[in-house]
Amino acid sequence: MVIRESDYRTLSVMCRGYRGKGFRVGDGLRALAEKLPDARVVADDELPDDVVAIDSVLRLTELSSAISFECRIVLPSQVDLAQRHISVVSLIGASVMGEKQGQIVMYKCPDRLRLVRIDRVSQPEQAVAQASGASAGGSRNARD
Repeated sequence: MVIRESDYRTLSVMCRGYRGKGFRVGDGLRALAEKLPDARVVADDELPDDVVAIDSVLRLTELSSAISFECRIVLPSQVDLAQRHISVVSLIGASVMGEKQGQIVMYKCPDRLRLVRIDRVSQPEQAVAQASGASAGGSRNARD
């Protein structure tokens, strides 16, 4: 797991917050708490573009069904399933956090183990740059 420093600080606080307080903890938060101590923490601007971070937009394929879908990994307060904003402390969010594009990750649901391939990772800055580049290119072509 590779994680940028700001995400590490945020997630460490979340993971420490439940310990010893008698809270019922979800499996995703527990999985994340287990992964964090072994994480390689990098400066925010040194995180490779193909590594999943908070606010990354992903294209995932669930391997047993071959169903692909896009989602954004967000903090719990930003979850919006209609927009496919998935919590970093959900089982799937915790499993893909810090992993690289092309990797296959496994997570355990109550009914079975699931395998998901990370087909594409986009960071918010990339999405903005791609959108502005596409619109700039489109307007130049319209004038020519």
